Amino acid sequence: KCGGHSAEDNKSFQNVLEGTLHTAGQQATKVSPAVSDQKIVPVALQGLSAERARVFKKASNLLVLLEKYQNALRDHTQTLRSIEPLVHDIRAEAEGIEAVEDPGDDRLSRLAQDIATTAVVNALKFERGDYVE
Repeated sequence: KCGGHSAEDNKSFQNVLEGTLHTAGQQATKVSPAVSDQKIVPVALQGLSAERARVFKKASNLLVLLEKYQNALRDHTQTLRSIEPLVHDIRAEAEGIEAVEDPGDDRLSRLAQDIATTAVVNALKFERGDYVE
């Protein structure tokens, strides 16, 4: 006996464990046709109107661009000239958000407007030469 269990009990447990792992492995590799044919929609966009989803995507894209801009400014191998196209992309994306109707009480639109304002301010600072030493 090993640990209060007979060798036969241990062998049975091992067989059950191996069978379960084998079955789980087979199930993990199978994809239901119903699921594989469906379009995957991020949870954050579910239930949003088309206009609100567009605002969300633009704000999200703008945050990604701002993060790239931040990293480019930190990278001492980058020149301001090489960063300039990124600044143009930031401004264009921000203008797309600013073109949205007055947000009113819509928190998503207000947040997007705040992100766009921050982006435009940073683009203006770049264009004004605030980063030139």
